[in-house]
Amino acid sequence: MVDQVKQLKEKGIDFVEYINSDLTQKEKEDILEKVKKEEVSILYVSPEFLLAYDIRTIIGEERKLGLLVIDEAHLVTTWGRDFRVDYWYLGTYIKKLRNNRFYDFGNFVIASFTATAVYGGNDDMVYETIDSLYMKNPIKYLGNTRRKNIKFIIRNWKVERSYQEERQQKTIDCILSYIKDGKKAILYAPYRRHIDELMEMIPREYGHRVVKYYGNLEPIYKDFYEEKFRNGEANVMLATKAFGMGIDISDIEIVYHHAPTGNLCDYIQEIGRVGRDQSIMGLAIQDFNPKDLSFSKILYSLSSIKQYQLREVIKKIYSIYKQKRRRNFLINAETFSYLFPDDENYENKVKNALLLIEKDLEKKYTYPVLIVRPKSLFSKAYAAVPSGIVKKFKNSKYYKYAKKISEVQSSKIYNEESKGSSIFVQDIGPIYEFDLKSLWEDHYSDMTFPVFKKKFYDLELFDFKENIVPRYKLTISLNKSIYDTRKALEENISNIIKCFDIQKKGFFSREEFSELLKTYFPKEAIRRKIINTFIDLFVIKYGEDNKNKFIQKRISKGNSDREEFRLQSKIYHRVFRDILNRYLDLSKNMVGDDMTLCRYLAVKENNLYMTLAYTIEAFSLGSYDVRGGESPEIFIRVNDPSKLRVLSTSSNRYSNLILKDIRQRQKRSSEILKKFFTELDDDEMRWDFIEEYFLGRINLD
Repeated sequence: MVDQVKQLKEKGIDFVEYINSDLTQKEKEDILEKVKKEEVSILYVSPEFLLAYDIRTIIGEERKLGLLVIDEAHLVTTWGRDFRVDYWYLGTYIKKLRNNRFYDFGNFVIASFTATAVYGGNDDMVYETIDSLYMKNPIKYLGNTRRKNIKFIIRNWKVERSYQEERQQKTIDCILSYIKDGKKAILYAPYRRHIDELMEMIPREYGHRVVKYYGNLEPIYKDFYEEKFRNGEANVMLATKAFGMGIDISDIEIVYHHAPTGNLCDYIQEIGRVGRDQSIMGLAIQDFNPKDLSFSKILYSLSSIKQYQLREVIKKIYSIYKQKRRRNFLINAETFSYLFPDDENYENKVKNALLLIEKDLEKKYTYPVLIVRPKSLFSKAYAAVPSGIVKKFKNSKYYKYAKKISEVQSSKIYNEESKGSSIFVQDIGPIYEFDLKSLWEDHYSDMTFPVFKKKFYDLELFDFKENIVPRYKLTISLNKSIYDTRKALEENISNIIKCFDIQKKGFFSREEFSELLKTYFPKEAIRRKIINTFIDLFVIKYGEDNKNKFIQKRISKGNSDREEFRLQSKIYHRVFRDILNRYLDLSKNMVGDDMTLCRYLAVKENNLYMTLAYTIEAFSLGSYDVRGGESPEIFIRVNDPSKLRVLSTSSNRYSNLILKDIRQRQKRSSEILKKFFTELDDDEMRWDFIEEYFLGRINLD
């Protein structure tokens, strides 16, 4: 959006602005004031920003909304690599504007644009977008897909020794040739790690000619590297799919793919960045091996979600509904993090999973059984104020925004090497609930809320000698008494350890471990829940603190869709003993009929108290809830509890039809890409194939 606004202003259109996360709150407020004063009439915003505010906050009480433009509209579709959950919510937002009884928003025009969307057929994106945005009989304009100034160079190759080494070497050879020939080129790679590995392989004397770009690169470096590439100081850009959308650089000569990053739609969009200057004959180059497609299989944000995860999410929602005894409530994304342990961006996975369930149930029952709305900003957070600075804290500017909710909490520090016994007790001070939104607005609005939030959680916000330490609130609700839960927990953990002891040699699959569990857990649903919790929870991740992890994971050599596991050591005896110690610690002060365990945990800590919560839920001994923490909260409304109750029973084999369709599309997408790279002989055939693809006419039978 920054590029588009810049280009419009260069053409003399000065009543246009943008708002994004790089602007401070003050800058945003100044722009919104200009909108209300009619000094700005074209405003670029992200869907996330639009959904976070009432439209009157943006345009004011007096102005009318004339046109709502949705760019990159293919992001609405559910099976694309770039699917963004906030785009899917735009339809509901637009529908509300149309139906607003008090303000006349109903007559505005909607225009949606995308360069890559399949029209009809099995992989239709156009009509799915129309339905999602609640557009009524829109006028459709279809463009021409052919680009006369793009030539394909596709070279098929066979692996002789090591796929990874040969794949990297081919890409490095291309990079060096483009540098020496002075060709301006983008090289797309599926993952950031591919980019980092390739950057390390480039000889030092050529390093200044290559720059990089990926989604979580700091904005200052994104801008710096993009400008170097734009002005020609660097002529090779190594990038993920994050580079290109909304960026218009006219003199790019080559687009090369380390491996395809998505489906044929994505590939065409990426090569479309070459030869924007029509006088340039652009090259789309691909050294192709069928193994290149293995990356695109897991790049789809929704297709990597599993059916069992959706079933567990439904059960979790229903258990929280029963616990809270109301239909409207907030859930923190961290509440579901155990279901997506291998994903750094589990927050998006949670939002995607909830939305898949909402949309699927609405299709099945013709009314919204469940309504889900992520909140863009969470306003409450917890922190421990050390006892030594409580007096000073009460006299500071921060105290106005804090409310004490717990007396002094102590933290028991365990010796992990000697039977889990505690070695000392640490006083972490009383717990306060902070109103972050008000604190930010009153004292830190010169920085963006994400930056403010990061400073809060990175211990950089408060000016005290001792740190005020962020915490999150873990609440565990037990189904039985303290004693009965302890007894069941000890018995179940003992049985799990017996199964691990039997399985301690060699690799095994989830199915093989399930057979071992049958002796102690005869119900298949319970076994599946235990396996999916414990195996994923204890898998060792590269670069992570692994003192409480003991399972190695690999992909089967004979079957790329089969995961295999191996126990690396017997530390699981100690880990499970420590989990039991955490239960004893939490339950020691419980009295009478109290069946709720509560603890305020350090945000940055890899905490066995959370592992205890996962364990209790895996054994169906209770449920847990998390509040605070770094993740935003999600609003949930349960319209039909009876439907959720049925779907959450252990015997129910709920299957999400939207997810099933996404999987089928993804499989078809790989077959289409393989056909495009291996079976077409010249550019005329390739452009014909592309045209048929976008018209939904590709038949693989």
